[in-house]
Amino acid sequence: MSRAAIIVKPEDPYDNVLENFEIRGVSEITIGKSESCNIVYSDKLVSSEHAKIYKSIDGKYHIADLESLNGTFLNGKRFMTAL
Repeated sequence: MSRAAIIVKPEDPYDNVLENFEIRGVSEITIGKSESCNIVYSDKLVSSEHAKIYKSIDGKYHIADLESLNGTFLNGKRFMTAL
């Protein structure tokens, strides 16, 4: 069975702690510092409402930057699509 998850890796190369967030069965997830987000991630590079991951009608997941100051990265590359 495949696993649907978000893995957050810190920017600091000496920080080997990965955070893993399960997303199976969820149609929309918000990520940011705000307590109103589904995934609250306190980091100096993360905005209050930083990004959104959502599932489209065809069942595919998409990511959108919510006009964050530092941008959103996917697999180490800046992701430019915004809602």
